Amino acid sequence: MLNERAGKMLLAVAIVCGVGLAGAVAMADAMHATPMATTTQPAVDRQALDQQLQAAQAAVESAGKALDSNDVQSARTALAKATELLASARKLLGTTASGQGQFANIRCPIMGSKIDPKKVTSDLIREYKGQKVAFCCSMCPPQWDKLSESEKDAKLKAASEAK
Repeated sequence: MLNERAGKMLLAVAIVCGVGLAGAVAMADAMHATPMATTTQPAVDRQALDQQLQAAQAAVESAGKALDSNDVQSARTALAKATELLASARKLLGTTASGQGQFANIRCPIMGSKIDPKKVTSDLIREYKGQKVAFCCSMCPPQWDKLSESEKDAKLKAASEAK
């Protein structure tokens, strides 16, 4: 269980890292929660998530101790480590830095149509640079596969922006 000070620091780091209050609460809950019924989202590897959060907690506690000793550099190093660990936890939860959900895009990078995460099956997903890219239909992933890296980058950037 998180002690009060470490909990507050973890929450502050989580908010700064872009998961926001809801994401921080979800991560803290996931650390101690019993498995819940899942919807269409893939199951979270709770053991890996728990390890990431425990390591982040330890890094935050280390930062607190360093601050208590006026060792600002060590505190910064520990908070940077906590930031990395929280980013890893965010990936395990299936959220992006923007908090938009399990996919890097909100529109199909090929057709431009809005992605409905509930309708995206495993054959409509490609892994690209550590992110999950969703497609609207079975015709799009093969077209994506033929693109160059620079073309993929441009299309993913456009598909990630709200229109």
